[in-house]
This record gives sequence, structure tokens and C-alpha cells, in this order.
Amino acid sequence: VIENRSDAPPLSPVAYDNAISSVYQMNAEQIRNYAVGEKIPGISLVRSTLNGNLHSDQLSATLVWTMVFQNETTERQKARAEISLPETAAVTGVRLWQDGESVSGKFTAEGSGVPAESRMMADGMVTELGHGKYLLKSKSLEPDQQVKMQITMAMPMQLDQLETAQLQLPQIIASNFSMEGEHNLELLSENLIENSNLGFATGNRTDGLQYISGVLTAQQIESAAPSI
Repeated sequence: VIENRSDAPPLSPVAYDNAISSVYQMNAEQIRNYAVGEKIPGISLVRSTLNGNLHSDQLSATLVWTMVFQNETTERQKARAEISLPETAAVTGVRLWQDGESVSGKFTAEGSGVPAESRMMADGMVTELGHGKYLLKSKSLEPDQQVKMQITMAMPMQLDQLETAQLQLPQIIASNFSMEGEHNLELLSENLIENSNLGFATGNRTDGLQYISGVLTAQQIESAAPSI
């Protein structure tokens, strides 16, 4: 049985000291938040989908998070976010769409030997910051342009009771864009998925798999990520 509920406490992004103007004056945590920056009016996560497969018998899940960023400003911009995953989770792939074609993105793991400042400033990549935190940075967004990114993750499931497992969904804890868009969830499992009061639909597909699907709110993505 896979239980669907939300009771995790909200996470907080790293505090940022506006008095520090140079990356050479910042410690590691300040670099992380500097790389995200403040909200930019006109930059939005206009569309996102979180798909995946739950393997509760193995206490694991594979999730694919597809994001489409939009720039409605008159200048070139870049979308940035600090993402939180369970500490034992792992990013296993990053893809970008360029001129309608899917290409491999960049992922830099903690301890890779790449200088921290270079990792923070690179485009179209995901950087591991440690302790379950990751920095996402899109490719350049031209005015009136959209950019699509996709992150694949191996996620742990926690045994809640003898026959019940939970999956904590990824969370955006800091970003420089708004969440004014459509955000959907669709997960599959060979095991029973119990419904709750979160408003997600559950049921059986014709191939015998169980599903849970629905709309994720901006609040659920940013400050109250539900457990499935």
C-alpha cells in the first residue's frame, strides 16, 4: 500500500546577505543563494509535469520532472532554482530541448573537482550542493522565449508501517521565477495507492498498473511538498 499524504514541515532556503556583492567574499551557502537571486517579474515556470514509477517493494521510485520556463521580459534572462530532495536521492540525468531537439544537459556532483564558482555560473545544468540540495540553472531565455528542461531522479521511499510506504516529492525552496503555470503529477505503481484529501485521483489502468494523478499547486511545490 502506498499512502498519499502531506505532513512534512516546510523547508527554508539559505539566507542571503545583500551586503555581500562579490562571489569572492561569499561562503558556500551564500554562493548558493546568490546564484538563485531574487524573483524576476516576467520569468515563470509556465508548465511542469512530474511523472514516475513507484517501486514500494524495493522502497524506491524513479521520477522525471519536466519544466518549461518562459521569459516575458524585454531582456535575456535565466531561470534559477534551489531544489530539495531527500538526502539519499540522486539526480541521474538532465536533458534540455534546443531548437525542438532533446540534448543531454549537464549535471555536476558534489566533490567533482569542478571549482564552485564555475559550477554556479554554468548554463543549462543541475549542480549538487550537498545535503539533498541542488541548483538548477536554465539556458539563456531570450525575450518571449520558452526553454524546456528535464531532470531524472532516483528517489527513496520510506517504510511508514509494515505494509505502507511513502515518497516525499521534490521541492523548490528558492527560485527567481514565479510559479504561475500548470503543474501536473502522474505516478504509476504495481501496488495499491491509497487516496487522501489532497485532491489527487487514483485508480487502475487497463494494463493493471495503479495510478495517482492531479494538479500540483504552487504552494505544494514551493513550501508544502506532499508525500505520496
